[in-house]
Amino acid sequence: MNLKKNNISGQLWILLFSSFFLYPVSFRLFAGEITYIDLKEGTSAMDASGRFLFGYDFGSSDESIDQKIGDIRFKQISSRGGAAYCGIFKGTFHPQEWNSDFFMPPVKKDDPLVKILQDLVYKEPEFILCKLTPGNEYKLQILIRYSGEKRLFRIAFTDGDSTDTTPELNEGDGRAIPSLDLPEKNWAAAIAYEWKAQTDIMTINVHGDDAHIYGMTLEDISGGHVMVDNPLCQEEEILSPEDFPSFHVPGLEKEMEILEKFFIRHYLTHIRGCTLWQDWMTFSTLWPSPSAHHPDQYNYRRFHHDFLLNADIDDEGCVATHQHASFAHRDGWPFPSFEQSMGKGAGWVRGGFDGNPGWTCEGAKGEFVKDKELWILTPEQLQSYILSPELNIDSSNAPYMELRWRRETENGGDPYMEWTTEDSPDFSPARRMYFTPAENDRGKYGFSFACIPLFRHPQWSGTIKRIRIFPAPLASSGKIEINAFMTQYDTRHTINNSNFILGCRNYFTWSGDLVFLRKSLPRMRTAMRWLQKQAGGLKHGCILDPLPGHDGRPGYSGEPGERKFYPGRGVGSNYWDILPFGGWDCYSSNYYYKSLLALAEIEESVSHHPEWNIPRGVESFDPVELRLHSKTVRETIQEKFWNKDTGRFVGWIDLDGKAWDYGFTFLNLELIESGVASDKQAQSILDWISGNRIINGDTSTGEDIYKFRLAPRATTKRNIECYQWVWQCPECLEFGYQVQDGGAVLGFSYHDLASRLKILGADNAWERFREILEWDRETQDAGGYRAYYANGDKGTTLQGGGTAGGIGIDFEFIESILAPQIMLYGFLGLNPQPDRIEISPNLPSGWDFLKIENISYQDIDMDIRAGGDEIEIKTSSSVPKTLRVDLPGENWSAVSGDAHEQFAAGFNRQIFLLPVSGKSMFQFKKE
Repeated sequence: MNLKKNNISGQLWILLFSSFFLYPVSFRLFAGEITYIDLKEGTSAMDASGRFLFGYDFGSSDESIDQKIGDIRFKQISSRGGAAYCGIFKGTFHPQEWNSDFFMPPVKKDDPLVKILQDLVYKEPEFILCKLTPGNEYKLQILIRYSGEKRLFRIAFTDGDSTDTTPELNEGDGRAIPSLDLPEKNWAAAIAYEWKAQTDIMTINVHGDDAHIYGMTLEDISGGHVMVDNPLCQEEEILSPEDFPSFHVPGLEKEMEILEKFFIRHYLTHIRGCTLWQDWMTFSTLWPSPSAHHPDQYNYRRFHHDFLLNADIDDEGCVATHQHASFAHRDGWPFPSFEQSMGKGAGWVRGGFDGNPGWTCEGAKGEFVKDKELWILTPEQLQSYILSPELNIDSSNAPYMELRWRRETENGGDPYMEWTTEDSPDFSPARRMYFTPAENDRGKYGFSFACIPLFRHPQWSGTIKRIRIFPAPLASSGKIEINAFMTQYDTRHTINNSNFILGCRNYFTWSGDLVFLRKSLPRMRTAMRWLQKQAGGLKHGCILDPLPGHDGRPGYSGEPGERKFYPGRGVGSNYWDILPFGGWDCYSSNYYYKSLLALAEIEESVSHHPEWNIPRGVESFDPVELRLHSKTVRETIQEKFWNKDTGRFVGWIDLDGKAWDYGFTFLNLELIESGVASDKQAQSILDWISGNRIINGDTSTGEDIYKFRLAPRATTKRNIECYQWVWQCPECLEFGYQVQDGGAVLGFSYHDLASRLKILGADNAWERFREILEWDRETQDAGGYRAYYANGDKGTTLQGGGTAGGIGIDFEFIESILAPQIMLYGFLGLNPQPDRIEISPNLPSGWDFLKIENISYQDIDMDIRAGGDEIEIKTSSSVPKTLRVDLPGENWSAVSGDAHEQFAAGFNRQIFLLPVSGKSMFQFKKE
């Protein structure tokens, strides 16, 4: 974003930082001079100058053991950024519940920021700062938290052969990080250390039984420090592990070298526990051998295994989003929340019950504990309750009320809430809704999150004037703790269930983990039932978004400067989160189609393998019926969402019947890749995206669609009228300076490549991919993605890490790893199934062969080489296995290896059973 070109209001400036909310940043970013960034399992902060104060990016770990896979990564935020990466080598992993005394800075009553509710710290860590510039002068400041018992600690700094050690300290050296207001106890001020770097690595040790490193800054005082994208703590260039996938095409050694670096760069980025990415990330990260064999270093299989088995599914079968903590819906996306309701909602958070908010309690004693941000109630009689002040809540902007609380009472009974309205000013059981007791409900950080679906109650309507809550109506003693209470929009995504099913299918396919399948298959079936019944899949043959507020209508009307806003309309439903996908949703329908086929594969495999001992049960699906229904869905999408005037698919049709078409390239290409688009539709789409066909009214046409080279623009028609109400000034950014309005996302170039391969052929797909690889080489020669786009001279700026922009590559754009998958799934044509692999090579002309090494499928490591009429498979397994391989067409013969052909009439494929034990070689030739 070029700020000189735009006069942006304070409100829009806030929105720009959190535009494309894939990066977990609060909408309200500034408190004093500290900006907080929530990284799900920890927090980060940066001061106003852009220096990172601290940041945690942890994998999973058990308590009281050395953390092996966690690290702290420091990304460049501005030219003053210094440390690129901080790797933990020693130290005990300590999860702790959040406490205002143990936060930086301490929580203030008027602090507008969302506070993370859990803190992860290390005790006595040893870590390194790397990719420093030898000869440059640096200033490091470290914030230490200690017990308050005056226990001593010291810090050792080692650079090359020299080590400096602070004296024993119990209160720090008296210097503080600017703008931090530290509490009087439990903290040491920042330890400041300045030095001229001898090497590119600084090792730091914190010694002290009860001292924890909590934050840091690093500044390059002399200037000239060069940041590298995704830097690792290696003195030399980033190199692949020996067992990382490698690609070989004769005559294209240079391109394959670029590709391997491209792949590992994005493979080594952080993974995220969010349902949104489950299909893409399991698709991309589970097949490389390191994921299967190095769980301490590349924990993708373990991570996805744990995430998928523990993903929350509510009582109706809707899968939670699992995005980072916020004050939005417990199972949803982090926005919009009541804070973006434009006064139509209400909430009491961050100690909001303190002071004089008008809340009272009847039949109980109430005390607010400021440092814990808790209202603690002690019931003194039955039917005690808390009573709100007078309110003006618009019920349509409050489909849910959420109470974050816990209770310790005997026989507390079923809690409930009641309300009054303008038309009904008295409390009555007719306006009552019960909710789950805290001890039986799920939540986070030690609190239960009671998300009460009031939109289902016929008398939750009009303007809500007062609320009273009976947290333990049958208790006259005990303790009740209330942390927050707020109105909620339904920010769940209709694609969650499909992505969950696809993620489970991908995980089982690559791992062959039967224990996982026994646990996950009932949950997959539940998720499918929700899609079919709640989301209208069976009735309509497509998804009709059932979630309140997901009506597909814009959140405002009128011209810029004269707009009328409609909070509560057009709530987002997927990755493209400021666009009001909803109503009749083409995007969700495509994922529904894909999940039908994925579940059909699993159900079919279970029926074919009784030895797996997977219970069928009354909830099982008939795979034949799933496939038949998928054909209905495909036909429905082809007819309902096709825009005959533009020759492409619309994004959605809102509940007023209006279809919205801004040239959504990402959607149209995914519809080709998934097989939904007919061949005729696919050709029309590619003619448009390739620039061969001009669509009247589009902003971007012809060659301009690929202006950014890495991928086509996400949209080709300017959009300044159709967003959620939270994105209030789209015209303040030029077309192409917002990812969701003319920008581009690297990861989705995979769907472009796969579509070209399917419709235009391998030569066309390779030509496009070769251009992407050349672009990637140029970015790395320039110092990395951020350096390449730093000056804004490439026609846009880079999005990510809290900044707005038109290009999505790094930070939250973890799906960038999709692009290299065209080599495995596309050109090599590998199609993994739950009980076999299919290989259907589709090589560009001029390629003698393609060889991909270090593929891991169900405990079998493979190198696969395909070229001409030959396929070679090298296998390795420590356990005797039988690998089924399906080859395309007929007339294949095994020319080496002890492969056995299995007859399969009518499938136009030949089946071979490969006995794998130790290392084996199998070669096939087509006559």
